[in-house]
Amino acid sequence: MKLGVEVLPAKDITVGKPQITVPTSIVLEREVGIVGGAPNAAVHYSGITYVGKNCGGIDSIDMQGNLTPFVASGNGRVGSIQVYGDGLLALRAGVPYQLCLYSLDGKLMRSHKQQGGAIAHGRWMVVVEGLALVVCRALKQINIHSTNDFTLLRSVKCDSVPSGGYFSIAAIAKDSLILASDRGIISILNYHTGQVTWTSSHKFCETAVQPLNDEIVFLSGSNYYDNKMDVSVKLRNIKTGQ
Repeated sequence: MKLGVEVLPAKDITVGKPQITVPTSIVLEREVGIVGGAPNAAVHYSGITYVGKNCGGIDSIDMQGNLTPFVASGNGRVGSIQVYGDGLLALRAGVPYQLCLYSLDGKLMRSHKQQGGAIAHGRWMVVVEGLALVVCRALKQINIHSTNDFTLLRSVKCDSVPSGGYFSIAAIAKDSLILASDRGIISILNYHTGQVTWTSSHKFCETAVQPLNDEIVFLSGSNYYDNKMDVSVKLRNIKTGQ
């Protein structure tokens, strides 16, 4: 796959206070080949990029591009990976799905299995306000776990969860998640109620989302509408479409 980079003009926007300056460009610094399984999720922490793979393993990549196996393998592909405390929290797909907390030397500290069908393609776990939120596509619900022992606290029905295809979620504001799907739809929903509070009137091709603030987000993914597999990384205003 080829990585496309879209360079956008600098722009200052005010979202409450203080003023936030949007980056002027997105630059590809290096490419590192992943072996033993396709990469499915990634997170950067303290100079190291951790990559979760479909085979269940997790690799670490340092700033010089050196790759080291972090977790050799596991039961279920790593669908999401997040920094939590001084460790890494991974969501392993399957029925039941599994939450696994690893120390930074790769040791499994604790885990929890939960029925719920977390088998979607994309990023469908996020840690926010001491909670681990897992989106279950098959049941169209959000499972809310404690980050202390990962037990299930409650489940919230959410009809806006896509029934197929790829999607991803990220925390964007208090009590809210942003959800992007390969159907070209971006929505903001309340994870306590499962209700959609806002939906963009603009169509987007990218399925991976990471907010910079409540208007500007990083989007990446393939252009499914043009049947192209080139991956792009873009910085967009989800409210104006620019």
